[in-house]
Formats: sequence, C-alpha cells, structure tokens
Amino acid sequence: MDHASDIIVSWLWVIEAEAHANIYASEKAYTNTHASDTCFQALEHSESLLERGRPGAASYSFSFADARYSAFSTVHLLGYKGVCNMRLQKPQAAQAFLQERLDTTHPIRIHKKSITLVDLATTYVQLGEVEEACKYVTQALNILEQTRSARVFQRVLRFRQLLDSYNTTSSVRNLDALIVTVLPSIKMQGAL
Repeated sequence: MDHASDIIVSWLWVIEAEAHANIYASEKAYTNTHASDTCFQALEHSESLLERGRPGAASYSFSFADARYSAFSTVHLLGYKGVCNMRLQKPQAAQAFLQERLDTTHPIRIHKKSITLVDLATTYVQLGEVEEACKYVTQALNILEQTRSARVFQRVLRFRQLLDSYNTTSSVRNLDALIVTVLPSIKMQGAL
C-alpha cells in the first residue's frame, strides 16, 4: 500500500475498525477489550491519513467516477465513528458523531441521512429512551417513502427487533403501523 493514496488507506482502516467493533458486539459479555482497543486505533489511523491526504496511484477515482458515489471524506468517517461507538456500547459518544454527520451531510444525500437516523435511533434504545429512538427511525421511514431503499428498510427491521420488549408502548405501536404503511412501496420495487 506504499503507493496507494491516503484516502484509500484511510477507508480501509475504517473498514477494519468496523470489523473489530462487530467482533466486540458479537461477544455476549462485551469483554473483548482487544477488539475495542483495536477498533479505536484503526479509527485514529484512518483520521490521520484522511487529514494528511497524500495522493497516490490507485483506481479510487475510477471506482467512484459514478456521481451517485462520493469520495471517502470526514463526513463518512463521522458515520463510521458513530457506528463503531454504537457497537462498542458507547451510545453517548456515538450520538455525538452521528448527530455531527447528520448536520454535515449534504441535503441531497437523503439515503445516507436515513441510514444515520436508524443508527442514531439504535443509540437511544441502548440508553433506554424508546420514544426518542422511535422519533429518529420514523424520520428514516419518512425518507424511505422517497428512496424506497430495501437496504435501509432491512436496517429498520433489524432495529425494530431491539424494541421487542417495548411492544405495548404507543411509540412502538405507531412505529409498527408506519412500517406496515411503508412496506408496500418497498415491495413494489422488487427489492424484498
């Protein structure tokens, strides 16, 4: 990787960080401190390389020549930091990164916004704030009515499983009703 641009290596470091966060989250007792430490080290490497920004020989620009994709940036890094902290059971830190990502994401990137909203909602479930969690995921579902993204809808359904012990609350019942309303538009796309 000596000749790769810093932006590519930075992106690879966040992928590694997320993998370590996933390993940590898969441990039932959350005792794998090595995975947690390694995750944060990878995020630090990513950030320092992104800040340095050394150009290099790589096909990155070709891979992301399609206008629907944007180059890896500090906004993307915020999302990874948020998700990693969420999976490492650090919801307050995750919320700070995810909220900053929401605040700095270009308004045209509503797909990315919907993903961030679901992740932010998950942090509120971790804190036991179900009503607040439902508010954020409701915003994501409202965006889904426009984007019809099966990928984000599946993320919403995984999020909904976190609320099983709160099924009788009005917030969760309202969320379930909205999920049922959005589902037909997702199916019409042939995505599910």
